[in-house]
Amino acid sequence: VRPASQDSPFGGLALDGLLATSTVRCPFRDFIVEWARDNAIHYTGKPGGWRDGGLKYTVIGNSALLFDLEVLQRIRGLGVRIGQICLVDRAYKWPVVNTMRALQEFTDFQRAAATLAREAPTEVLAFGSLQDYTDQITEAAKGAHLMLHCENCQEAIVEEDDCDKLAMQVLCHGGLLARMTNVRSGIGCAAGAWALVPGGPAYQGGVDLQPLNDPLMVACNDAIASPAVQMRVQMQQLAWVRKEAAEKPQQEAPPEEEDKSRPKTQAELDALEEKLKDADRASGLSEAQVMARSRMRARERGGDAKAKPLRKSALQERAEHYGLDVWRVIHHPHVVVRAAPKGNAKIVGQLDFGQEIMVSKEKKGSWLRISEGPIMLNLPTDAWVLVDASEGLGKSMMFEQLT
Repeated sequence: VRPASQDSPFGGLALDGLLATSTVRCPFRDFIVEWARDNAIHYTGKPGGWRDGGLKYTVIGNSALLFDLEVLQRIRGLGVRIGQICLVDRAYKWPVVNTMRALQEFTDFQRAAATLAREAPTEVLAFGSLQDYTDQITEAAKGAHLMLHCENCQEAIVEEDDCDKLAMQVLCHGGLLARMTNVRSGIGCAAGAWALVPGGPAYQGGVDLQPLNDPLMVACNDAIASPAVQMRVQMQQLAWVRKEAAEKPQQEAPPEEEDKSRPKTQAELDALEEKLKDADRASGLSEAQVMARSRMRARERGGDAKAKPLRKSALQERAEHYGLDVWRVIHHPHVVVRAAPKGNAKIVGQLDFGQEIMVSKEKKGSWLRISEGPIMLNLPTDAWVLVDASEGLGKSMMFEQLT
């Protein structure tokens, strides 16, 4: 779920997973805000202060950030200053252009909100893994008041036990851990909340997590158990299984089996490639996407010279006539087209995975100007795309060059 207007200042933010369902999101959000309301009055200091330095907020696994933006702004409405925000998600390890845009919009809003309230700016820290977070965390980042762990039901950045240990390490006494993830009991996704209290065993640092029971959390779990939401969860799980099935044949063999599994003749190589193509087709990819993956594998093993020549598309033939280049989208699920060669320019369209464009000779860094796009896509004269989100390092390519 994203803002409907293309001119929205939050066009890069989104709600995904269970948070995209209002019957699940609203009680979960209201519980967190009510907890903040009940606890803010217990701390002394200047109005709007949450102890010294303001509220410290940590979120694990929610790179879409629209939910966090809403929760934090509602807490601000209580007169609480937001002092520090820690964002932990694997999407920040090698961020693509959409992730960088979401981070930029999120931090811009935090800076603007602090300026309007005449407060010190909020410190925003992003980590690409839980290990990075635990390695880099300092005494200044400890003593968090609120930790949110909200991930999809298939792939988690941190297991429950590890999250509990982390919460007992970084939360202050009375701090809240709110979680909406898959649970080990096998009942599927569920929401829960715990408060850090003293009196735990020594190996836990003398603290423990006390479960919190609240009607809002009951309403949230009732909504998760509803048939409509369960159908959404099952569809997400099915999509994840298909994704794993498509990627499994392409995984590298273990070192001890590498020599046995590596094709030694051209016939074995061709047979393996056909199996990989069949796996891609079985996962629902189009023929163009299947062939694009095949060419990428050929380049990785240095087999471009042995690959069979493919018939050029009409766009490629026109580009060859005019002496221009053709690029194909290789980023899932799509790439945005902007009115100028900069990340905050207006979005004027989008290109789906596998679509081709002819680009002019005008370039600005990693930005290319589109000369001709897909027939059904009506693009303006000024239409630009970013081909490499890693600024020339080649680690986050959005397109592949065909000619």
